[in-house]
Amino acid sequence: MEEKEITKKRNFFNVGLLVVLIASIGGLAWWQRGRILYSLGQVKSVFQTSREQWINVFVHGSFGSTLGLLDVSSVFRDQIGGSSYSKLSRAMRKKDVFFRDQIILEKGLVKIDPSFDFDIARRPYAAYPAAKAYAEVTNAVYPGKEDLHFYTFGWSGLMSQKKRRIEAVRLYNALAEEVLKFRSQGIEPKIRILSHSHGANVCLNLGGVSAALRGERIPEPKGYRLGQTVRNFKEIVSRSGSKEEASIRKGQKIWDYKPVVRDMHVDEFVMFGMPVQVETDVLVLSPFFKKSYHIYSDADMIQTMDWITTSKYASDRRFDRLQASCAESEIKLSDKFIQIRIMNGRKVDAEGFVTDPSGMLKSERTWWEVLVGRNEVEKEVQDPTHREMWFFVPQLLGDGSLVKPLPLAVYTPLLLNLASGRKDEWDFDINISRSSGNLRSDVMRHNEHYSLANRALPLSFVRVLQEKCKVWEPSASLINEYNKSVLACIDDVNSVSS
Repeated sequence: MEEKEITKKRNFFNVGLLVVLIASIGGLAWWQRGRILYSLGQVKSVFQTSREQWINVFVHGSFGSTLGLLDVSSVFRDQIGGSSYSKLSRAMRKKDVFFRDQIILEKGLVKIDPSFDFDIARRPYAAYPAAKAYAEVTNAVYPGKEDLHFYTFGWSGLMSQKKRRIEAVRLYNALAEEVLKFRSQGIEPKIRILSHSHGANVCLNLGGVSAALRGERIPEPKGYRLGQTVRNFKEIVSRSGSKEEASIRKGQKIWDYKPVVRDMHVDEFVMFGMPVQVETDVLVLSPFFKKSYHIYSDADMIQTMDWITTSKYASDRRFDRLQASCAESEIKLSDKFIQIRIMNGRKVDAEGFVTDPSGMLKSERTWWEVLVGRNEVEKEVQDPTHREMWFFVPQLLGDGSLVKPLPLAVYTPLLLNLASGRKDEWDFDINISRSSGNLRSDVMRHNEHYSLANRALPLSFVRVLQEKCKVWEPSASLINEYNKSVLACIDDVNSVSS
């Protein structure tokens, strides 16, 4: 009886102790509910940011550049303000028909939600499926590693060194604002810029902005004009007002202020078909860029045609002067830069020997098509042209199409993965071919024929992307609409001027 009484008292005591403990915890939780909720938020943030957070920015190239021929004197003197060329380009830039087949949206930094839905927000623009396809390829190459946040940066697209420098300051400030938004959430994002043609020169100028802000030294061989480029940026930055002063301006001029964020850099900078110019090429060695990739093709006739906006007789296809710059510094080129020539359709034998092209292809172009930039003069090979790197293109070339109608840029993750991580090497060729049900990519040292390694994506995966993007394949009606818009813009500019 006595033992039962003791047990009963002990149970009563334990129950009472448990009630007090629960009440204490509950009271503490109520008293410190804000702190507990904040802690839970921290845990949630850790789970949300366990993958790398990447800001991915697509930067288009020159816009209607061949129309500069209508006012070549102004373009040559880099005095295009108020010119018929700048007015025409500005008018065209507002027509969204030009957003239908390339990765471009309105001016400024524009956040986009990737989608294969042609009718998304009633804006059937190519940037949406391009970003979605890029995300699919990224997940195939780096499964579960990256959270991708997509943007486009739209600029005037004018053929002008001065304008490209101003646009670089705007891009720097817009990027900085976006980075600060991430940091306010406890996230330090990585930045990847994917650029085409002279859009890449706009982005290279970010290195000049950084040098002007931080006093960084960028190595350059004798005879270069980089010092003048940096002085130009110091002048632009010094005469820029404050962010508060710029905030009352209209349009993209809200970004014309002295940059305030200095602790920012670009982790990956990718250039497609960039006209390599002595005014900017060494900027790729700027500390602002952690790693840069230049992707080009021998079939790209447009890349080297710009002789107007450079002091050299023409733009170059390759970065062949960087080694001389690195020789005068402690920079190891392979740590900073990789150059990739893209080839299509070479045969690869069982031992990894890559042969010469087997098929020759030819497309006829009219003078008007060349003038308005809808097509280009192509070499008679399968290798990607200037347009095929960034634009959705018609699947007119049968087996040579490989990834069409998609632009090559969406396969960037595959190309970078294949070329990266090779100690002391920076100059490569990559051949893309079909092999045993796969889209196979082989990497070789430049101008050599033996494959160092290869990666493959199932053709079934590629065909799904092609099918989902087929609706963006440019049609004859779109090209007609494009040409009509160009002519309408010319008429509008002429009517205002008269």
